[in-house]
Amino acid sequence: MQKKQYSQYRMKSDTLRENNPFMSNTDIAYKVILEMILDGVIAPGERVPQDSLAELLGMSKTPIRDAILRLETEGFIEKSDKSGYQVTDVKFRDYLNYCDFRRIIESNAAYYAAINITIQELKKLQNCHERMHKAVAEQAVDQFIALDEEFHWLIVQASHNSFLIDAYLGYMGKRKFYTSISVRGNENYVRFKNKHDDIYQAIAHNRELEAKQAMESHLSGLHSFL
Repeated sequence: MQKKQYSQYRMKSDTLRENNPFMSNTDIAYKVILEMILDGVIAPGERVPQDSLAELLGMSKTPIRDAILRLETEGFIEKSDKSGYQVTDVKFRDYLNYCDFRRIIESNAAYYAAINITIQELKKLQNCHERMHKAVAEQAVDQFIALDEEFHWLIVQASHNSFLIDAYLGYMGKRKFYTSISVRGNENYVRFKNKHDDIYQAIAHNRELEAKQAMESHLSGLHSFL
């Protein structure tokens, strides 16, 4: 692990400790390691370097181990064939099931968003949509990933359906994980943007069936991005 490359995560841990003086080292380690996984810094199948992480974050190995065990229960980390742990290696069947579940939840959320979205919510969605175009033009993949999450979350919220919102929140962590590995390092984000155009236009013009179909079309093709 090269300290220069990961120095930003030491800064994040220091910021968490400064802003939350009563936060445990385990919670800090959990947040930082999860962010490293979602950012693609520790890639799927890659060993989780416990000793280096402890040194980087300035803490003992105990909170690092406890954070890893927590991430294991959540499915982000798994025991490796050798000793230690690695970031979960994505299984296609699990990813396909995830895509199907997302399609069911979010296509219906888009349907209801086209009906129920408020003027203020539409302004937020439009702003996100415009920033997404800019991120694609600048090939800012990390920024696009964050905006993709914001775009979908705004639509789910605009559905005004508490059950759809709860279901979305239930897989948000996995969503970040899968998006980071399916978008990063290739041109998939351009295809994502084009699908988002169709979804946005349908919702903006209150065409609920088109919004649902556009979201279904977008999410039905996710499995080919892995």
